[in-house]
Amino acid sequence: AEQLFKEVKRPDEVIYNMMMNGYGKAGQMAKAEQLFDEMKQNGPRPNEVTYSTMIDGYAKAGQMTKAEQLFDEMQQKRIWPNEMIYSSMIHGYAKTGQMETAEALFEGMKQKGLCPDAVTYTTMIVGFAKAGRMNNAKELFDEMERKKIPHNDILYSVLIDGYLATGHIEMAKTIFKASPSFRERVEPVLG
Repeated sequence: AEQLFKEVKRPDEVIYNMMMNGYGKAGQMAKAEQLFDEMKQNGPRPNEVTYSTMIDGYAKAGQMTKAEQLFDEMQQKRIWPNEMIYSSMIHGYAKTGQMETAEALFEGMKQKGLCPDAVTYTTMIVGFAKAGRMNNAKELFDEMERKKIPHNDILYSVLIDGYLATGHIEMAKTIFKASPSFRERVEPVLG
């Protein structure tokens, strides 16, 4: 892919974005950053997809300072973050244990009229559970159910593990009993 990229005389934003995405997925953010800088200097101008690609790569690499800088920069250029960009930022902050910042972004996202999806909710719930903030995790789980946002067994497992880790055995049992698919799979085995 690198060789083909070098052969293109004037790559457009689609080609740049594809290359940066590939580098991000390969964990080579320094190379993605080089292309991003080249794009800013020589054109074409970075767009929403470009920023989304870079922010997601930095967030997955745990480089939240760089992700935050681009998040701010894009807004200064009047490119507004979409659900995917917010989700990447939230994931990065949750991954690095910065749940207060993740929570502020999550609330800010909703205030801007953007709707968090199941992945964003799951990220927040997992982050809260890892931080021992089970009340927050359960509140978001309940919000998902009220809004009829689909969830899977992973969330039940996260809540059960979180409650067990924080010594709330009865709540873990309650969540276990509330999960029909867990009961269907486990009760026959337990007999």
